[in-house]
Amino acid sequence: MNDMLTRLCSADGVTGFEGNAVAVARELLAPYCDRTEIDRCGSVLGWKRCGKPNAKTVLLDAHLDQIGFMVTDVLEGGFLRFTQVGGIDPRMLLGAEVTILTETPRYGVIACMPPHLLKAGEENNAVPMHEMLIDTGLLDAKAVIPIGTPVVFAQPPYALTEGQMTGKCLDNRAGFAAIVDAMRRLEHVDLSVDVVVCGSVHEETDS
Repeated sequence: MNDMLTRLCSADGVTGFEGNAVAVARELLAPYCDRTEIDRCGSVLGWKRCGKPNAKTVLLDAHLDQIGFMVTDVLEGGFLRFTQVGGIDPRMLLGAEVTILTETPRYGVIACMPPHLLKAGEENNAVPMHEMLIDTGLLDAKAVIPIGTPVVFAQPPYALTEGQMTGKCLDNRAGFAAIVDAMRRLEHVDLSVDVVVCGSVHEETDS
């Protein structure tokens, strides 16, 4: 399970750009289904038929997209303005490491005006997201980072004590991992229902 979660959570899939995550999900699901496909919306589907006439169907569904950001402007000095994709608490962003999903992924850090350049009394104020920037350190950022480029948190999954894990997009990649594990357990079971699995996209809003 840890290996499966690590693979799922390492696959980038900001809402609207879920292709990598869907490809990994399909690869993990396929051994336990009669067939799989990716539908017109980009979701992965899998079927396991029981072979009994008039059998009912059980749907197992978990979303695969994740919260992230999108580049809205590229400034001089390698700084990026950005907007959120999904519900993100701005209090957790300053200093966060991110991956900018250009053709060759690039590293960045979310930053703001340093305290010693602020006016007196402003250093204790919360920084709104629209005043934050992603620092890429690139002198040619405008040439290599198009507006509209998706951005994700760079935090990889880590194993904690007693079989626990932490990392980005555990919600709801953990849900999909649980579905794959359930399908594995059903591999040699004589089913009385058909099972349809959906790893859906475009669902992330506030988690």
